Amino acid sequence: SQRYPGLFEGKNDYANIVAGTGKSIGRAAIIDLSGVDDRVKLLVGHNIFNGLLKQFKGKDKTGKPPVLIVPHAKIFVGAEKASVISAESIIVISELGKIGVGYALEEENALDIAKEVANSTEAKITIIKENDISVQLKGRQSYRVFVRPTLSRAS
Repeated sequence: SQRYPGLFEGKNDYANIVAGTGKSIGRAAIIDLSGVDDRVKLLVGHNIFNGLLKQFKGKDKTGKPPVLIVPHAKIFVGAEKASVISAESIIVISELGKIGVGYALEEENALDIAKEVANSTEAKITIIKENDISVQLKGRQSYRVFVRPTLSRAS
C-alpha cells in the first residue's frame, strides 16, 4: 500500500552523519539519490534538512561546523515552491545558515533558487568558461579567478 516501501524505515543517525574525523580534514557523508524520482529526493532532502536543524539548533558552536552540499538544488529550494514540503525546506535551509551550518547550493541558473535562500547566501560562484570563474561575495566587489588544474587524479 505504500508508494515507496522501505524508504522511511527507522531513524537517521544525524550525529554520525555529521561526525568529524578529529583531523584537519573533514569527512563526507554522501547520500546518493540518483535513480529515484524527484518526489523521493524532496522527501529525503526535507527529512535530512530537518534532522540537521534539530541536531544543531541550540547547541554550542564548538568544533567544525558541517557543510551541506546540495546538487540540483531547485528540487529542494526552487523558486517555484512546488509543494508545502519544498516551501518548508526553504525555511529550514535558511535557518541552518543562521545557526552556523554551511551550505553550498548548485544550480545551472541562479534564478531557479528561491529568493529567500539566494538572498541569504554569502557568496555566488559562477563558471564563466572552463577554468574562468566569477566570485561575488556579499557586500564586496566581485572578482574573477582562474582555477588551476588539480594535482591529483582522484575522481
